[in-house]
Amino acid sequence: MAHNIGDKLGMAKKLMLAMAGAFALAFPIFIGLSHAPSSQAQSPTGPKPSFDVASVKISNNCGSGFGSSSTWTSVKPYQPGGRYIVCRKLKCIIYDVYLVDPVLPIIGGPSWIDDTYFQIEAKADGNPDIKQMRIAVQSLLEERFKLKMHSEKRLTSVYLLVVEKGGHKLKLAKETREKGIGFTMKGDELVMEGKAVSMADFANDLARFVEGRKVIDKTGLSELYDITLVCDNPFRPSNIEEPTSAKPLSTASIFTAIREQLGLRMEASKAQLDHFVIDSVEKPSEN
Repeated sequence: MAHNIGDKLGMAKKLMLAMAGAFALAFPIFIGLSHAPSSQAQSPTGPKPSFDVASVKISNNCGSGFGSSSTWTSVKPYQPGGRYIVCRKLKCIIYDVYLVDPVLPIIGGPSWIDDTYFQIEAKADGNPDIKQMRIAVQSLLEERFKLKMHSEKRLTSVYLLVVEKGGHKLKLAKETREKGIGFTMKGDELVMEGKAVSMADFANDLARFVEGRKVIDKTGLSELYDITLVCDNPFRPSNIEEPTSAKPLSTASIFTAIREQLGLRMEASKAQLDHFVIDSVEKPSEN
């Protein structure tokens, strides 16, 4: 489903949009660093995959390139034949290639990793899969950007997804051939719809809409469910520009909607979570 978010002004809206954009990279945590957890992407023996040739340039225009019918922003980064093509901010690239949990901030680093776009074209031998390509990009960042990072556990504000005292109101999935959850935003209304959704996946998706906090499944429910949730659109202009507006709401807040429609509840809590910390990084020389 499309993620239709209207234009918003002011710092609060920029934060909201940044959070929504970050969740477009919704991947499980994956860390391929020497100080990271033991699950490594690269093979324990031999060098990490890398590109044969690579071009890195600072870009002031990511909307042009690849001919008149294509743009940098519309091209998928991972191309057949070992080609990697991207024009993004460095922090966005890091979120992608290290599969950082998008709800958690990357800590440290200079301001330019958030506001400078880099145009990267690279080619690897053969036809590596996406997993191998991500490792090759990691090697590129370590070599050209001198990127060094580690992960560490930090006490973090979270929400725990639990079942209400009266029991849940979830409907078991009718069939499991099609799985997934999506959402649409139409004015004041947010609609989430899922087919054969686990509670862990549902909790991950809820983090898109609750002030950037990770939501951890503590329901104890192991079945798959068909889910429909209708609530206030947290990104609607009236939520951000007119917080004291007396305009009646068409739906309930996401916290109330989850209780009333699904028989679940989000409880504020704290947990030790892995965070990426940038130790050092440099702007690369262009070539």
